[in-house]
Amino acid sequence: MEKAKKAQKNLNEKVLVKKDVVGTAVGNQNGEVLLKVYTAKEGVTGIPKKQDDFDVVVTVTGPISALGLLTGTALVPSATHTTSRIRPAPIGISTGHPNVTAGTIGARVTDGNNVYALSNNHVYADENNASTGDNVLQPGDIDGGVNPDDAIGTLHAFKKMKFNNLGRCLNRGKDCNTIDAAIALSSTDNLGNATLPEGYGTPTSTTVAASNDLVVKKYGRTTSQTVGTITGISATVNVGYDSGSAIFVD
Repeated sequence: MEKAKKAQKNLNEKVLVKKDVVGTAVGNQNGEVLLKVYTAKEGVTGIPKKQDDFDVVVTVTGPISALGLLTGTALVPSATHTTSRIRPAPIGISTGHPNVTAGTIGARVTDGNNVYALSNNHVYADENNASTGDNVLQPGDIDGGVNPDDAIGTLHAFKKMKFNNLGRCLNRGKDCNTIDAAIALSSTDNLGNATLPEGYGTPTSTTVAASNDLVVKKYGRTTSQTVGTITGISATVNVGYDSGSAIFVD
């Protein structure tokens, strides 16, 4: 794996500067480790078939972008109850900063004393533009949430994201993003720690390292519950936002 990651870094320098290449990852096929290149469309040229000792496989993902911005298009959810006002609010349902359309409560987390709603920076911190102490709503603005009546908490902390950072990240290894995350201070009266009944329930507090072929579940505002299989790890991905593109590593 370490050799593959080094090869991926060399591959990144060659392909991420190309138009319509959106990312890379380390995958496997028939038990063999390989490198993956993700593209916005078919037919992207100039991608090597091999990097160092590893085969390179191209996968068309389409452009990758964040949802939940007032200037963007919010998808219609697959189940209307993910956009309902519920107290205490389950995880996996509509939420957002008043200036954002809507996102998802990812989980309830705690520091041992307080509980927080975990979501994205672009959902709770409006792509670095919000201030700590701002209300967060459930449901989000596009789903009828009204500030301050539908507040479930206040923005407590967020990881500041770096935008238009491709060159700085690739060339110097600086200003790379690793997470798009924010937490809002809430309460057990306003925030639960499980999905709606048809979801996966209460997530365990024990973390599991990502690995290829691992089966995963997600419950979200737009999709309800989905099940997938990890096909690439150590991903480097270029994600589109209103504020520009953001390279994420690892």
